[in-house]
Amino acid sequence: SGARQPQDCYSLVPCTREMATAGGGIDGGGLSIPRGGPIPPRGQRYPGIHAIEVYVPRHCVQADALEVEHNCKGKYTEGLQMRQWGACDEDEDVVSMARTAVRRLVEKQGLAWEDIGMLNVGTESLLDRSKSIKTHLMDLFPPGVFDVEGVDYYHACYGGTASLFACTNWVGCEAWDGRWAIVVCTDVSDAPPQYPFMNGAACVAMLVGANAPLHLEGQRHTHMVHAWDFYKPVGWPSMGPIIDGPASMELYYDCLVACQSGLVERGEAAWVGAHDHLVFHLGSSPKFVRHAFERALAAARGMEVAEVKAVVKEAVGAMAARVVVGAAAAAGGAPYHPDDAAPGAPAVVAGNAVAAIAARAAGDTAANTPEEEAEA
Repeated sequence: SGARQPQDCYSLVPCTREMATAGGGIDGGGLSIPRGGPIPPRGQRYPGIHAIEVYVPRHCVQADALEVEHNCKGKYTEGLQMRQWGACDEDEDVVSMARTAVRRLVEKQGLAWEDIGMLNVGTESLLDRSKSIKTHLMDLFPPGVFDVEGVDYYHACYGGTASLFACTNWVGCEAWDGRWAIVVCTDVSDAPPQYPFMNGAACVAMLVGANAPLHLEGQRHTHMVHAWDFYKPVGWPSMGPIIDGPASMELYYDCLVACQSGLVERGEAAWVGAHDHLVFHLGSSPKFVRHAFERALAAARGMEVAEVKAVVKEAVGAMAARVVVGAAAAAGGAPYHPDDAAPGAPAVVAGNAVAAIAARAAGDTAANTPEEEAEA
């Protein structure tokens, strides 16, 4: 029911060192540090993300049209806040998406291919059980350029995170020689029949180097367990996973709480309150993320989840009330000022749709299955 602008998938025009230098590039012609400059000592490199390139398939379906087809009005557009659903055509796959994203990243940033020293791929959509997607991407490099570390990281939704950590670790270690690292996250999501809204496809390429505007802090805590909530066994007739929805969601929450508790035990209890924004794995819907935030906040503050839910419900309810007031004022042509709301409340002017979503969120705090999340 719709199509994005055509986008090329294979464009093998390598950028040479001379082209990158002539074009300016980043930090002196493409290197993560100025060309010929000294490499900063460990602990003073501040590795992180310098640029991000996103690629989505060329073809898509409008979410409201999909609701008509699936007879579920409001499920995707309101419940999941989805606008479009994208999928690969027969001429696209995880490799073609990755090639496009990486090439665009390198060319837009004016880099030379030989100034890339690491390339890692995070995916759960392997095309081969041995040959990595990373090897396909080596075709983008000009002849004679082979000194590029990295392989694929294969672990459900965590492969991209592991790839990013590996690249930042490389920039911060003794082996780093000043070149750039690239992280590629590419996937085609095949969902089981009961979760059609969890299908999709996309690729993200990130440029990693020193002195990054978005550098990663060194504090981490990992919680890894063995479970059978989500898996794709060899020989299974579909690429869609075998998934236990409720168990998978609870495992997500348990791991999140364990990580937050681990930070608290190390004296980093202010982790939640010290940041302006927290970013969570989406899971099944926006409401899923709110529940994740409630769990993280409860673990950080030593509160019961029920207490936090009550606080969040009250806060969201107050926000919804301000949104409704702002929407009514906007609809009536009257100006809306912060003084019209509660003391300290920000001015919020929004349409009726946003007000309705906020009002529904204020009255719903139960944790549901992915299907129930979308229904809500």
